[in-house]
Amino acid sequence: MTIRMILLTFFLGLSLVSLNGCQHDSKHKNISHAINSVLKDFSGDPNIGIIIEDLATNKVLYQLHPNRDFTPGSTTKILTATAALAYLGPNYHFSTTLSAVKNLHKPIVNGNLYLNFSGDPSLKSRDLTQLLNVLVKRHVHTIQGNIIITSGDLAPYQPGPGFMWDDRQFAYSAKSEAVILNRNRFSFRLYSANQLGKKAYVVRKKRLKWTPVNITATTQLKEEQNCLLSLHSTEQNQYSISGCMPYGKPYYKFSVAVHNPRYLLKQTIQAWLQRHNITLQGNIIAGSQPLSTQILANHNSKPLVTLLKHMLVTSDNLYANVIFKKLGAVYEDGQGNWQNGQEAVLTILQSIGIDTNQINIVDGAGLSRYNKFSPQTLADIISYNHQHPATGQYFFKSLAISGVRGTLKHFLLGAYTGDFAGKTGSMTYVASVAGTLSGSHHPLAVIVMINGAQKENAYFSLIHNIIYRLAQISTK
Repeated sequence: MTIRMILLTFFLGLSLVSLNGCQHDSKHKNISHAINSVLKDFSGDPNIGIIIEDLATNKVLYQLHPNRDFTPGSTTKILTATAALAYLGPNYHFSTTLSAVKNLHKPIVNGNLYLNFSGDPSLKSRDLTQLLNVLVKRHVHTIQGNIIITSGDLAPYQPGPGFMWDDRQFAYSAKSEAVILNRNRFSFRLYSANQLGKKAYVVRKKRLKWTPVNITATTQLKEEQNCLLSLHSTEQNQYSISGCMPYGKPYYKFSVAVHNPRYLLKQTIQAWLQRHNITLQGNIIAGSQPLSTQILANHNSKPLVTLLKHMLVTSDNLYANVIFKKLGAVYEDGQGNWQNGQEAVLTILQSIGIDTNQINIVDGAGLSRYNKFSPQTLADIISYNHQHPATGQYFFKSLAISGVRGTLKHFLLGAYTGDFAGKTGSMTYVASVAGTLSGSHHPLAVIVMINGAQKENAYFSLIHNIIYRLAQISTK
C-alpha cells in the first residue's frame, strides 16, 4: 500500500468517526427538542423524571431529574423480577405437597395427613384436586387423624408497610401468603334492579359457592358519582354490599380479595372429602410438618420465567409479593416476610452492580406508598438486563408490549405500535413506565416517572406523547 493510500484511508476513517459523532449529536438534539416540546405543551407542573439511554453505547440522550426519588407504583416489579432471575434462576418453581408419616397401604389412614403450601401464586382448585386424588387411587375411606395445613417457609400474612387500608378488600390486594388458591380472589357482577327502590342483584360464578354475597344496596335515581357502594367481609368469607346502585347502570364488576384463604381452603377440602365419601375423624387445622413424612403427591408450578411473564405482563401484585417474600425466605433461610424480602432484594441487586443506597422498597409489587427510588435506578436495571442476556432475555420477553399485550395493550403508537416493551406503574397521582423502544438504530431505554396532583390518566397521556415522539425520531 502506498503512503498516499494509507493517508487516504486514515482521513476517510476520521471522516466516518466525525460523521457518526455528528449523527449522534443531531439525534441527541432532536430528542431533547421533541421531549421539551411535549413537556411545554402539558398543562400543569408535575414532578417528573426522565432518562433516555442508548443501550448499545450506554450514552444518555436525555435526562431530567434522573436522581430524584419518586413513588414508582408497579414499576417496582422490575426490581423484584430482576432479583428473582439473578438469585432463584429461571427454572425455580413452587412446590405443593401431600404427605403422611407412613406410606399408605390400607384404606384407613392411622395418623395425620399434611398439606404443605409454599405460596405458589398459580395454584388452582384443579391442582389441589389432583393432589387429593391420590387418596382415591389408594382406596382410602377413613382418615383417623387430622389434615394439617402447613405454611412452609412463608410467614403468616400481614398487610405490608404503607398499604392503603381501603385497598384490602379488592383483588389487587389479595393476600400474599403460603395458602393460595385461585389467586385468593374471585369476581362477580352487581346489576341494578329494573325498578327504583328494589335491591340490586349479583350474577354468581361457580367460585362463589363458598363466598356468599348479601346485597342490601338499592337501585336509586342518582348520578353515578353520587351513588356510593360499600363492600364488607368477615372471617368466614361472607360478603355484603350496601349503599346505592344507580338506575340504568348496566352493572359493576367486582374483583374481590378472599378475606380468609385458609377458611376457603378448609371448605374446599371438606367438600372434596364429602364428594368422595372419605371420613375425616379429626379436623382440618394449621400446624407444622414432621421431618419424617413421606410425600404422597406433589404439584410443581411452572418455572419462574413463566410466572414472571404473567407478573409483568398483567402486573399481578399477588405474584410479585409472593416472589418478593420467597426471595427473603431463600436468601435468609427462614420464613419469608416483608422485612427479609426487602433485605434480600436490595442485597441481590447490589451484588449485580445496582446502586441501592437510595432505593427504598418495602414490597415487591409497588402497592406501598413507602416505596421510593429514582429513574436512574430503573435505567440501571434495564441496562443490566440488556448486558446480561443469560437472564435478561427472559426479563425482556416478559414485558408488556404497546398495542399488543398486557398493561400496554391500549398504548397505541400508530405506525410504531409494538415497538415499545415495558412495565407501567399506576397509583392515584402516580404514573410511571420503564422499558425499551426498538427502531432502525440502537434500542433505547425509556424511563419516565411522574408524581403530582393530577389524575394518573393525564400523566399517562403525557408519557404516551413522549414515547410516540421518541419512536418518530429513533426509527428515522
